[in-house]
Parts: sequence; C-alpha cells; structure tokens
Amino acid sequence: MADPIVNERRVQHEADSILNMEDVIRNQVTLIKKLQGELTEQREMYNDSFTNNPTFREHEESVKKVTQLRNSVRKEIAKQPSVQLLNGKIEELKHDIKERKASLSANLVAYKEKTKATQMELFEGQTMAIVSSAKLVRVSKK
Repeated sequence: MADPIVNERRVQHEADSILNMEDVIRNQVTLIKKLQGELTEQREMYNDSFTNNPTFREHEESVKKVTQLRNSVRKEIAKQPSVQLLNGKIEELKHDIKERKASLSANLVAYKEKTKATQMELFEGQTMAIVSSAKLVRVSKK
C-alpha cells in the first residue's frame, strides 16, 4: 500500500510543476507580444527611411504605373477560357492537397498515439519524424 504522505507530495509536486509550466508559457507569451511590438516599431522606422526619400518616392510612383499596366494585361489574359480552365484545375488541386494533408495529419496523430513512435520509415529506407505542432489561439467569449 502506498504511503499517503508520499502520494500527497507527488500530487503536490505535479500541481506545482503544472503551475510552473503555466507561468513559463505566460511569460513567453508576454515576451513575444513585447518583441512583436518592438518589431512593428522598428519596421515602421525602417519603412519611413524609404518613404521619406524623394528619389525613392519618385521611382515608387513609376513602379506603381507599370504595375497597374501589368495588372490590367493580366486581367485580360485571365478572362480567356483556357486560362480560366487552368485556374479552376489549380484551385481543385490546391483544395485536394489541403484535404489530403489534413487527413495525413489525423492519421499520423492516431499512429503516434497507438504506437508511441516518433518516426516512420516511408520509402526505400527514408525515415521521417512525426512532428506535432501546438499554438495558442484566442477563445471567443460568447
């Protein structure tokens, strides 16, 4: 029979460990937000260096005019039936690939849970690692 004091200490240690992990995650989120704010500030200063330069602005206007011309030609070409057909096939293939990747991901998660394996041999001895990814997503309040 397990010693209740030892068991209580183990439970307390696990709870402390989880609380510590939560603190680490909160600190990481806070630091990332701070760094993102700093990045935004630095990026704005960098971009201002170009927009405040008269020569750059002049060339930027020239580029805009050429880009507008190119885009109008692109739209005309895109209206052609053969090009529309190709675009439809591209969209179908992208959708099919996205669905198949989602299915593969679900199968890999199930395989990893069932076998506890972190790698899988595919073709001709090619070994691939099974990688999981996690991120925080804001929960909407209803």
